[in-house]
Amino acid sequence: MDKIYVVTEGCYSDYHIVGVYTDLSMANEAARCYGEASVEEYEPNPNLGHEHPSGMDFWCVSMDEKGDTFDIRKQEHISLKANPYSYSFPRRGWAFYMWAKDQTHAVKIANERRIQLLAHGIWDAEVDYSNWQDFADRVKNILEASA
Repeated sequence: MDKIYVVTEGCYSDYHIVGVYTDLSMANEAARCYGEASVEEYEPNPNLGHEHPSGMDFWCVSMDEKGDTFDIRKQEHISLKANPYSYSFPRRGWAFYMWAKDQTHAVKIANERRIQLLAHGIWDAEVDYSNWQDFADRVKNILEASA
């Protein structure tokens, strides 16, 4: 099966699935019968974009420049495009995402990443948002190299 076709109807809180089909012509016919419905095309069983390492969970650790953590969470719902080298920087520091065995392991990984960003002068660098992708690529390269 190359594709599946999902017939949907409504928008926002009224958005819902009317039916799922393996045949495009059947999906189009169903959409026609519902009037306002549309057909969305999906690849069945897509690659998750990451491997789920055995015995590990996906964590987010928020840490300030001194290495103090102010938020540690096991991520219950992982995006299909979860990136174990992703990050964000809330007001007080950076939030690092990673696969880890437990909370202690997650904090250790986040601290190692913090040290790498400090060593490369990235921690409190002024971000040129007009050139955001270059900054993001630079950080990603540093974090991947420290893994």
